[in-house]
Amino acid sequence: MCGIIGYIGNKKVVPVLLEGLKALEYRGYDSAGIAVLVNGKAHIVKKAGKVANLTRASLPMKRNATVGIGHCLAPDTMIYCADGQLTPVSELEDGTLVLALNQESKKLEPRRAQILRHKNTYPLITIRTPSGHISVTQNHQLIIADNFNFVKRRAAELKKGDLLVVAKRIPAIIGKKMQFMPVRIKRYYRLTSAGHQFILNHLKQKVLSIPTFSSYAKLSSTSYADHIVRNDRRIREDQLYKLQHYFGPSFHSNYMIPEHSVHGNFINIPTESSPNLMRILGILVGDGSIRLQTTRVKDLDWPYLEKFQSLFEQIFGLRGVIRTQNDTRALMFEICSRVFYRWYMVNVKSRFNDFIRDVGTLPHDELASFIGGVYDAEGCVALKSKQLCIGMTDERLIRSVHGWLLRFGIVASIQRQQKKQYGWKDAWCLTISNYEGVQAFSKNIGLLSAQKTAKLQQLITALESRKAHFSTKVLPVTKSFLKKYVETADQSLIKGQLPRGSGFASRPIIEKMLANLEDTLGNGFHDCELVKKVESYLNGHIAFQQIIEINGASQNNNEGFVYDLEVENHHNFIANGLLSNNSRWATHGKVTDTNAHPHWGKTTRVTLVHNGIIENYAQIKAFLAKQGSVFRSETDTEVLAHLIDHFYTEGVALENAVAKALNKARGAYAVVVISEQEPDKIVLARLSSPLLIGIGKKEMIVASDASALIKHTKRIVYLEDGEMAVVRQNDYTVYTIADFENSKKPRSVRKQVHEIDWDIEEAQKEGFEHFMLKEIMEEGRAVADSLRGRLDLEHNRVVLGGLANVADQLASIKRLIITACGTASYAGLFGSYVIEEIAGIPVELHIGSELRTREAVFEKGTAVLAISQSGETIDTLEAVRRAKRAGLLTLGIVNVVGSTIARETDAGVYNHVGPEIAVASTKAYVSQLTILTLIALYIAQLRGKQHDYATIMKHIEALPRQIEKILRQKGAIQKRAQNYSKFRNFFYIGRKYNVATAYEGAIKLKEISYIHAEAYPAGEMKHGPIALLDKSLPTVVIAPNDS
Repeated sequence: MCGIIGYIGNKKVVPVLLEGLKALEYRGYDSAGIAVLVNGKAHIVKKAGKVANLTRASLPMKRNATVGIGHCLAPDTMIYCADGQLTPVSELEDGTLVLALNQESKKLEPRRAQILRHKNTYPLITIRTPSGHISVTQNHQLIIADNFNFVKRRAAELKKGDLLVVAKRIPAIIGKKMQFMPVRIKRYYRLTSAGHQFILNHLKQKVLSIPTFSSYAKLSSTSYADHIVRNDRRIREDQLYKLQHYFGPSFHSNYMIPEHSVHGNFINIPTESSPNLMRILGILVGDGSIRLQTTRVKDLDWPYLEKFQSLFEQIFGLRGVIRTQNDTRALMFEICSRVFYRWYMVNVKSRFNDFIRDVGTLPHDELASFIGGVYDAEGCVALKSKQLCIGMTDERLIRSVHGWLLRFGIVASIQRQQKKQYGWKDAWCLTISNYEGVQAFSKNIGLLSAQKTAKLQQLITALESRKAHFSTKVLPVTKSFLKKYVETADQSLIKGQLPRGSGFASRPIIEKMLANLEDTLGNGFHDCELVKKVESYLNGHIAFQQIIEINGASQNNNEGFVYDLEVENHHNFIANGLLSNNSRWATHGKVTDTNAHPHWGKTTRVTLVHNGIIENYAQIKAFLAKQGSVFRSETDTEVLAHLIDHFYTEGVALENAVAKALNKARGAYAVVVISEQEPDKIVLARLSSPLLIGIGKKEMIVASDASALIKHTKRIVYLEDGEMAVVRQNDYTVYTIADFENSKKPRSVRKQVHEIDWDIEEAQKEGFEHFMLKEIMEEGRAVADSLRGRLDLEHNRVVLGGLANVADQLASIKRLIITACGTASYAGLFGSYVIEEIAGIPVELHIGSELRTREAVFEKGTAVLAISQSGETIDTLEAVRRAKRAGLLTLGIVNVVGSTIARETDAGVYNHVGPEIAVASTKAYVSQLTILTLIALYIAQLRGKQHDYATIMKHIEALPRQIEKILRQKGAIQKRAQNYSKFRNFFYIGRKYNVATAYEGAIKLKEISYIHAEAYPAGEMKHGPIALLDKSLPTVVIAPNDS
């Protein structure tokens, strides 16, 4: 169900509903239905297919009816990306690879994510564990461990003691070096007294005047030569080269001293990261003072500052000085260099957030050095409290360090400390207090200061006696559960082998248990089910922590938006170190009359339509089945209808029942409900799926899209997420759904009425001037949709489920015929090149209208691939039927699901780009090119062809972003088009792959602009068309830089 329409008023409702559904049909229906109330009785008709099917079915309906219906995170939540970046969710881009948990292997794996942003009007819930916290909406789902099972649970349902899944280690990342921008350097020298005397002696010996000396040495001016002779000005490097050239070898190098710094050294400007450079930057970011005149670092430890001085000289060529300070015991390292200041400003300070994000992608040793530098500057080894800790006011930096430590298997605890004085910032404290974490820090990161390093070793010794990390559980089960788990096993094998007690077992205890079991079980040790489970947790990337606190938080402050991710395959991600569930979008049930909307509960007293998905519908369905509900369909929507019916008891208003049901349901929805018992109202609610109310004269219309109601009214109220409305013929009232649960008398919400000035076509076009422009601007998304789930970048392979059943035949075909018409045929021309080149199969392109009539030779081992956006192109369809009669394998690339070509071909691939309404194809064409490339790679892999698949797939995966980047230049494109608008003839040329797009460009210009255009392969221009070239004939050349 893609569109919703509801009406309450004086008009006959059936025509209004059918008209509204027809207006929404462009959104891509697979079924349709309507329900109306007549004299307090519901009448329902629904059909699989289009609105036309419903129109025919609804003719006998009562036409005098007047009532009818046709998750999230705070913006600063840090998401762990697969390349090592730690990025606030509000800054993530669609398509980012994030780390997601494979629940079978317990390992974190890269998976692609889509970003969802929602308006939020409620306070967030803050959930705290020993290692950190996360702020989420009530309906956001986290994943908890219930013994050996993972369970999704809404934040509002969590309680203290629940066991959350946390990351204990991030998988190895190769990393990439950071590149730094150079800065302009002016180098100057000064003459030593020996050098000055050498020049004076030379002038005296040669009897040279200053103008003559200037001329001979080719200095910039006589006055510059005069300054050199008087030695009252520093000498520029270019003038020094001239002096050296003039005097020759006798002008000794020690006659000149570099004057770039007060210490007589030139600065080195690093262009890429290294461990020592990142250690320096970590110290400076942690506690450095970088100003135009001086760069300073303070500490009490002289040997530590000497090491820093040595590092600085090694990397930047500047030694600096270490000074004592009269007013404090602290010592100060100081360097004077404006060039270093500019370099630091350009590469670190001016892009600090980007710099910090890029640090996470560094190789292991460089990241360790940067973290070590931050701890060198601000870290503290606290022997009394047995902690390695660091406190800073820079929240972004400290939270990033918290996440980066997981690269080294270090689980740290982070906590905000309230400011102690007015005007101070809140501080953030990061502590490592367990033996394994401190030891890993010492081994992998380390400290520059010998004093701190010695203390660190003392801390490790102090913690060694209590190696257990009590706040982090390696297994999500208690000792008592382990005993129950193996009750059915051979008692002789487990007697005395399991840990005693009832609490959670520490890692040393579990390792001892495994050692005992191995001694007892011998060769059967690795076949033991308990051992397999335990080892998967020990070797995995996750651990478990109990919730220690749950608080309501203040209103989020990022313009009221909260965020969520939709992650492919695993449907989870790491947020602030915790495992979160994502918004998993899907539909339940096949396209049948029974599964079509509307749905009702036990009886037709409650009827509803619904967009979206109810995530926990299976649990609700099981509960309702025990209460006696019998379900007629496979859909989650019917489950919701039964749940509302369950709560709709005597004396309960419909809106209360709906609110109570929605507070039990988890997922996304736009829902519209009517009742036989209260026929004077419509109740509607939304979460992550649009709904609006149209205010008419003695009538109200509700819909999911303005195009369904704009014919009746232009006064509209938009519902926000979490809102519910009760609509009557002459008024409406809006509430928040949560208020129904928290209050006996929910308060109404004041809503703004919007006046829209679109016509119905513009409403469907989402504000674009016409459908073609809208569909052009959707091309990036179209390619992304065509790729979704089909690129397995982890294993460098293409996954085309629609071709899986004929994979063996594809691997052995000897010839491929592509057939299509119009734009699709130009896509086919591109496909003939790419499949021949990548898959190594001879390919022929035949226009559909020609193939159906010509006496083509259909040999055994030939396959026919038909391309059609609609799946109904008659010439292409007839070509397919002819191929089938010849016994050939037939394949299809179509956009419309269930179309004739899709049904009649043996296998195929859907475009999934949504309806293409404009007559001239745009987004379908780019999708066809994309899928043809995927098919070429798929066949090549089936046939064992050797290619650099990783590189090819990386470039394909980047296409949506590149397309969107180009489309953002629409203003410049429009201006360029204006320059050529007066010409009446055009040539389009291209080579190889690009000749197909040349043909496509020419036909688009003819079809849309009524301007004559011809396309040719570029090499054919000299064979005739060149005779027409002159100033009145512009030529469009399709020639990317790799063509």
